[in-house]
Amino acid sequence: MNSFLGLELSRFSSRPIELYHFNQGTFHWYYTSAGTSQGYAGKAYIPEIISSTALEQKTDDGEGAVDITVPDSNPIAAKFAAGMPAAPIWVEVIRLQRGTNETGRYFRGQITLATFKAGGGEATLQCHPPLTALGFKVPRNLYQTFCNRVLYRKGCGVNLTDYSRQVTITDIQDDRLISPGFATLPEGWLNLGHIWYQDTYRMITAHAGDWVRVLAMAPEFKIGATVTACAGCDHRKDTCKNKFNNLINFFGWYTMPKKNPFEDGIG
Repeated sequence: MNSFLGLELSRFSSRPIELYHFNQGTFHWYYTSAGTSQGYAGKAYIPEIISSTALEQKTDDGEGAVDITVPDSNPIAAKFAAGMPAAPIWVEVIRLQRGTNETGRYFRGQITLATFKAGGGEATLQCHPPLTALGFKVPRNLYQTFCNRVLYRKGCGVNLTDYSRQVTITDIQDDRLISPGFATLPEGWLNLGHIWYQDTYRMITAHAGDWVRVLAMAPEFKIGATVTACAGCDHRKDTCKNKFNNLINFFGWYTMPKKNPFEDGIG
């Protein structure tokens, strides 16, 4: 019997099958390039018109980028139709060779961009390995009057459940979701918060009365759907104190002088 590596390197005998495992939080999708369903690690991979490019090898970490092509009707591609999903989508590609029971992990990384073919029919998912994220230079904390904490995350201490509300969408108008449940909250309470339904998240840019405006309307939001909306924070001291009663965890310098002595002097 031929070995997996031998078949992988063979120009004529290689007959690979690729398995694609996508996941976003607690949601998972399993596809295979084969014409029939494939079982692997206790999961069933269903046939899909899916393929990947050759892996770009890098000398620094040994793993590079890969492009995955799927129909534009595929659920993964659909999540990028209105822009980048709020929660990252990860993908793992496993390769099998017909004639052997061995497998090899071909790629694991995150989808960083999706492009759609003009005229429709096809989408290309650009995927990069986890180490790519380390290449971005982002200041962790800044010396500023605004709080450096991320709302509801570790360090902030505010409980997400205490500031979330479930409401039912009764109407949709352009980029606005309408529900009587929004009207039960103080005006602007949901500003800069977010709203989600299953695995789809959107930022709330405005809240007034019985409606909220979201950043990039998602097709998953439909009339009759029960969604969860949570309060937002502008990272100011007064908001932290009066809205969340959380001044003890405020991580900003709200007593910072407005006058910069290095620019204006001390006179």
